[in-house]
Amino acid sequence: MQGGTQLRLVMRRGPQVDRAFPILKDVVMIGRDAANDIIIADPEVSRHHSRIVQQPNGMLTIEDLGSTNGTYVNGARLVSSQALTPGDTIGLGETVVLQFQAAAGDAGTTVAAPRSTYQGEAAPAPYTPEPGFAPAPSYPPPAQVYQPASVQAPPQAAVPRAPLPQTGSLRAAPPRRSANTRNYLLAGCGCLLLLCVLCVVAVWVGDTFGGAAFWTVPPMSWILDLVRALGLESMLGAG
Repeated sequence: MQGGTQLRLVMRRGPQVDRAFPILKDVVMIGRDAANDIIIADPEVSRHHSRIVQQPNGMLTIEDLGSTNGTYVNGARLVSSQALTPGDTIGLGETVVLQFQAAAGDAGTTVAAPRSTYQGEAAPAPYTPEPGFAPAPSYPPPAQVYQPASVQAPPQAAVPRAPLPQTGSLRAAPPRRSANTRNYLLAGCGCLLLLCVLCVVAVWVGDTFGGAAFWTVPPMSWILDLVRALGLESMLGAG
């Protein structure tokens, strides 16, 4: 700044209309991120949107930093660095418009200086909105309908059922004896009967053909003892 001239950007359209942003550094960063020198909280503005650089000859240039919605100077989208003169409009996307101004005055007042006070050029033309920067329509926020959370009933514990009474037709049938058990009993009885018959036949044969000496030799003496134990001695007449 020379001779009390202050360079600044004034917001003509956006979230803070008529706010002035003084340019106090050689490099001024513009964007939505809090680390920028000029912070503009608008969804059309990228986090690091553009920057203004003061050249060695005192001229200010602006360049886009690869923003999503682009940077415009006097309605033309930037494709490279471009010099700024007082009165130029800077568009950030389609919703934010800034005007580059050179202001003169003391610390207590800020007065817009004519263009002739900045590098001997003509006074800036009054600001008129560019055709390509029509303000976006504003819509009221959607009403929020309160929806109570669904209430689920607590799970109920299962109630045990009482056993059904047994009627005469539903009584459990007595266990049936296995057919194998009966067969085993019959086989055992048959074997015992056959053994008895064989003993009797042996006693009869020995008594008939061997005489009394036949019964003194084991195992015939054992068989004779068995016959006497079974009470069959009278039937054979063995003595």
